[in-house]
This record gives sequence, structure tokens and C-alpha cells, in this order.
Amino acid sequence: MRACDYILALWVALLPVCAIAAPAQKIELTDAQALAVSDIMLNAGDLPAAESLLNDILQSGDVDIRTGALFQLGRVAAMRGEYSTAERYFLTILKFYPDMTPVRLELAQVYFLSEQYSLADFNFRLVLADKNLPPNMAERVRKLIAQSRQRKNWSLNAGLSIVPDSNINNATGRAQECINFGFGVMCRPLERENYGIGLRYSLGGDYYLRLTDHWGIKNSAYLSALDFATSRYDDYSLYLASGPRYLMSRGDVSLQPFAQMRWYAGKYYSTVPGLRLDATYDITRRVSLAGGVSYTHTKYHDGRINDIYRSN
Repeated sequence: MRACDYILALWVALLPVCAIAAPAQKIELTDAQALAVSDIMLNAGDLPAAESLLNDILQSGDVDIRTGALFQLGRVAAMRGEYSTAERYFLTILKFYPDMTPVRLELAQVYFLSEQYSLADFNFRLVLADKNLPPNMAERVRKLIAQSRQRKNWSLNAGLSIVPDSNINNATGRAQECINFGFGVMCRPLERENYGIGLRYSLGGDYYLRLTDHWGIKNSAYLSALDFATSRYDDYSLYLASGPRYLMSRGDVSLQPFAQMRWYAGKYYSTVPGLRLDATYDITRRVSLAGGVSYTHTKYHDGRINDIYRSN
């Protein structure tokens, strides 16, 4: 029988004795032995036989056996290119055992193969944070992180929130303001605080145009908005940027000229051109540094406001 062939191949590791059986004879395996045999089948590329055996022991009373079967079924799915199925198996294990590095590594590789590079990068970094990770494995994971950074073409960000504001008009809280002109005092009433509930939403992303393994163009676009019932307090901004990006084995550097336009209270309010430098670098296996610096020149659409507030 086929199962006996695998057992005979590694009988020292698996069974005290493996007798040569007649064709009709059945071989009874414990759950632990069946799990070990499935691993041999899987490494030999016999995925159907491995999957069949794993499904038989998936209801084992031993939680370790069930966990091992789920892990092996995830490997079977990954080898078949069924990445979403493999992801579900691995995430099921990590839900209860988040510190199981081998499972985390398999999940990261599934994300890498399915071109989900942000998730691959995140999970590879969790693997790299394991203090007991062998140096050769750590080096391999670093290379996979670098490859994820190189192959990543785009990223998206979105946000949505409710914004209650108890002083939407930025009132001072005073009833009036007065000025003493020497010949008398003149006063005018001030607005009371207005309450409003706004909706804040944002959408943006980066597109990385790859030129070589190390050089590319980083293009960014972001839209953010704050909407109230009346346009008097609405606030919108649009950010556009594009510039060169250099990738290193442990990080990246980008330099982007940019422009940010703002609309306030339903009118065009200001333009902010500038230059931004961003960098990330993995200092150690557990520490990553990210930072940026920018230079801007703010110009206001209203000439009187611009004369007073324009600045660098």
C-alpha cells in the first residue's frame, strides 16, 4: 500500500517495526504517526494522499495534532496556489497561537506569493522579531522584506470618522469686544459658540514606478475633507507629489516636490508648494526608524490675507 511505502522509507523515525504487508492488509496509524507520514507525503509532492490523511486526523482529540494538521493543510493549499485557502488555515492557528513563528513565516510567504506585499512585509517583520530565529533564517527573511519593498507597486489609505465640534465657529466665548478710541468706547457683539457634527473622510495612496531594482519614481495623491451641514465650515485639501525613490536592503529614501491646495468655506483658500524628503531604515531586527522633513511656501488666494500670513 502507498502509506506503507512512506513508512518503510523512514521506519526508524516513525515506527518500531514496519512489516511488509499483504495487499489487502490495513495499517493502523496513531494520529501522531499519521501526521508524520503526511509530512513525508507532502515533501514528496503527493498532495492528494497527504490531504486525505490530514483530513482524517483533523478531528483528533489532541489539540497539538489538530494544529499540526491545519498547518500541513495550509502548506498543501499554498503548494497548489490556493493562497486564500492557505491564508485561512494559517490565520486560524495564529488566532490561538500568535507567537508560532513557523506558521507566521508560511503566512508571510503566502502573502508574498499572492503579491500582497504590505501584508507580507508586516508578517515577515514579526518573524524577524523572534529572538530565537536562527541567523541564516533571519538573513533570508531580510531578503524577502527587501524583495517585498522592491516589488510593491502601490499602497492605498482611506479614513472615515464623525467629528462633533462644540465650537465650530471658533468663538471666544465672550459676549462682545470693545475698543477704546480715546474719545469713547465702541463695542460690537460676538458670535456665540455654534455646535455641529461633521464628517471627515480621506482617500489617498502612493504609486511606485520601478525603473531598476534600486531606483524608481514615487507618486502620491491624497484627498481629505471635513463636511458640515453648511459649507461655511467645510475644509478640503488635495495633495499631489512625485519624485525619485532609492531602495536599500534595509530601507528607502524619497525626495518629492509637492503641491497642496486647500478650499475653506466653499472657496479656494491657499496653495502650498514645497519639497519633502522621507526615509525609512531598519536599525535592528526589532527597531525600524522612519522620518521626514519638508520645506514649504504658503500662498493665500485672498490678497490681503496673503500679504499678512504668507510664509515659508
